[in-house]
Amino acid sequence: MKQDYHCSGSGEITGGEYGEIRVSGGAKMTGDVQCDRLHVSGGLKAANDLTCGEMHVSGSLKVEGRLSAETAKISGDVKAEHGIAVSGKLSLSGSLKTEGNAELGEAGISGGATVEGKINAKDLQVSGGLKCGSDVSAEHFAASGKVEIPGLLNAETIELSASGRSEIGDIGCGSLTVRKERNVFFFGDAKPGLTVRSIEGDTIWLENTAAEIVRGKNVTVGKHCKIGRVEYSETLNLVDGGKVEEQVRG
Repeated sequence: MKQDYHCSGSGEITGGEYGEIRVSGGAKMTGDVQCDRLHVSGGLKAANDLTCGEMHVSGSLKVEGRLSAETAKISGDVKAEHGIAVSGKLSLSGSLKTEGNAELGEAGISGGATVEGKINAKDLQVSGGLKCGSDVSAEHFAASGKVEIPGLLNAETIELSASGRSEIGDIGCGSLTVRKERNVFFFGDAKPGLTVRSIEGDTIWLENTAAEIVRGKNVTVGKHCKIGRVEYSETLNLVDGGKVEEQVRG
């Protein structure tokens, strides 16, 4: 039978397998630790890898190795120096930072996430802030918050609400929709909600977007867009005053 560990003061957790670990005070881990359930409302520092079944963090968690969990709910602060993996559902209303990669299942980010490496996810939804140092790959990607991705955002379906100031290197997709959120107004030479070098996909609908080049089968360009060149194979629709500098059908 696995041992439980509860700490309301200060303590040390040695490497091994545990049932439940609950920290409401301050504790540190030495060695690799595996547990079925982790609850941190105080402060916990892990010197090596930490693997959990269920993880709940409302306090502070720092992992100097790799952090892995089946499910995670984070309303506090989490830092994982060598990457994070959550195979199931991740709910982030707090702060998450990692210098490594992030391997995620279904993730909802209403707080802030900073990932220096790559992000791979099944379903990634961002209403807070996401900053990635490399590429993002997902089956479905949706964002209404601020997104910074210097590399490639690749997903089968992408939905962006251009209310923030998001910057993405390149986008590859099956379908992409970028729309200006209701009750958001722009004056003069206000910056576009999405700035991107290139977009390539099958079905593309753009509003409030600045792009150097767009390639697609069916492309629609709407209001508040600054598009350098559009290459399309089937249709190009300019709506609500949408304009492009150069258009090529091929």
